[in-house]
Amino acid sequence: MDTDTEVGGLLSPSIDTDITEAQDSVKRQIVEPLSIVSDLLIHNLTRSKKSVDPVLVKRSITFLALRYTESGEDMWPHESWAPAPVPEGKVFLEIELGEQISTGRIGLVHAVRIVRAREYVDGPEIPLDTIGITLELCDKVAKPYHCRSLAREAWMYEHLQVQDGYQGVVVPRCYGFFTVPLCDCSNKLGETLHSASHVQSWHEADIKLHSKDDRKPRGGDHLPSRDHLQDDTFSIRCAVDDYLGSKEKSSWNTWSHDPEAPLISFLLMERLGEPVSNDLPEAAEADLDSVMEDMAETGVLQLDLRWNNILSAREDDDSVCPRHNVKHVWRLIDFDRALRVELPLLGRNRPMMKMRYGISRSWDSSFWKGYYYEGR
Repeated sequence: MDTDTEVGGLLSPSIDTDITEAQDSVKRQIVEPLSIVSDLLIHNLTRSKKSVDPVLVKRSITFLALRYTESGEDMWPHESWAPAPVPEGKVFLEIELGEQISTGRIGLVHAVRIVRAREYVDGPEIPLDTIGITLELCDKVAKPYHCRSLAREAWMYEHLQVQDGYQGVVVPRCYGFFTVPLCDCSNKLGETLHSASHVQSWHEADIKLHSKDDRKPRGGDHLPSRDHLQDDTFSIRCAVDDYLGSKEKSSWNTWSHDPEAPLISFLLMERLGEPVSNDLPEAAEADLDSVMEDMAETGVLQLDLRWNNILSAREDDDSVCPRHNVKHVWRLIDFDRALRVELPLLGRNRPMMKMRYGISRSWDSSFWKGYYYEGR
């Protein structure tokens, strides 16, 4: 794709200049696992009656949120608020999409098999046990009209980086956010792919490019996008842009699905186990309380807590929580509706802020039993 063009309303990451300037200002590095993979070659992403080649996909910029606080104070620029720079020259991973595992409001999750890893495109192969990536993977492919929401979820995973002891400890490891315009994909005759039926996951889920889900909510004509997010409306008193990382200037801010130029986007993540049940032993319930306590310290409000968004960790995962010094049994997923609250600025009001936005109540096991386990 020509880096000087705009596809589907989204600028190529290499020319998203406002965000790039913010990244240059903060000069931060992303850490593992988000720094491992820069390019993918994907089998079974697309389909055609005339057969297709695997699709080359690159990492994409994520979509930052507004900053929320009730301190009433001016906020200094946050050194980690801007989206992380897209890694270049990292591992080139060849993968194959498998069966669908689950589906949700914005996306479809599939099993992923790693075919091989290379140092770079057409470079020498790398032993899989040396690249620091779990072999049990999945991908979350956005429905065509929810790419913006998935870009936001990817930004939340950037905040929950492994250096903070959250990725792979209380949330799954995320290996990156990737996009490719469907018009960049073709069959073996060189014919451009253009319909939802040409994307394997969309075809299996009978997703159409024209959908009633692709519209602004009633009374939402003022919203910047049809793919509506929590911070598109100012329901909390202090919701502001960061000086260095501006939501308003991001090319994702006004992105909406274009049926004539659809965008494929997805997250590559570790595969987890089964959802939480309503019949937990006391020890497992206590561990879940500890996971929620960890999440409260991040300032990330998940805002969509329910059974299907709490999954068991892999049995072979030995990651230890640095705050509780234990291996947690549970992981939280699905952060497309999440908000990130500026907890460090709240000082003595911090506990009140937690309670107000529903974080601290998750520490009460009776709340969990009464609300989530019984399916209310």
